[in-house]
Amino acid sequence: MENRYIFKFMILLVGFSFLAYAQNASAKIYNPCQLLTTKEIQSVFPAANITITLQDDKAANPLGTRRCFWDANETNMQFVQLSITSDAEAKTMQTAQQFENNKQYIENVQSVPNLGDEAYYGGSGLKAGAGLHVLVKNKGVLIHIVVGLGFGNKDEQKHLEIETSIAKKVIEKL
Repeated sequence: MENRYIFKFMILLVGFSFLAYAQNASAKIYNPCQLLTTKEIQSVFPAANITITLQDDKAANPLGTRRCFWDANETNMQFVQLSITSDAEAKTMQTAQQFENNKQYIENVQSVPNLGDEAYYGGSGLKAGAGLHVLVKNKGVLIHIVVGLGFGNKDEQKHLEIETSIAKKVIEKL
């Protein structure tokens, strides 16, 4: 009788392991610099000469994050940074867990409806947690977008509007 329970437990364990693997198997590795074009960045900063100043060719940390930084005006803090964290490269925590974990440490979190599976905005500026965070579960991806609109620009609505527009473009390409 006891062996039968052990056998059932083992079958359940194998089944759950398979489900966990199947969820990760759909995750891909994405290069954030290939998910946005210079032309798309140019639409945010029409008069700027856009250059990529940072491109991660591999995950920059054990969480599985790759970054791309487009500089529009290095003297006036005009830029777009796109970070893609993928379950395919995460070694310590899956993207859904990262999303929830990070969210709890940000002050004045603003939920953003109708974007990915879940999204929140952490405000503008260079503070920890700033920018737009979007979870796309079926792709195993966490997207983080920060836009700098220039020194002293504290127009939160404009930042959120631009970051949301960029996020929609990125999600379409996943």
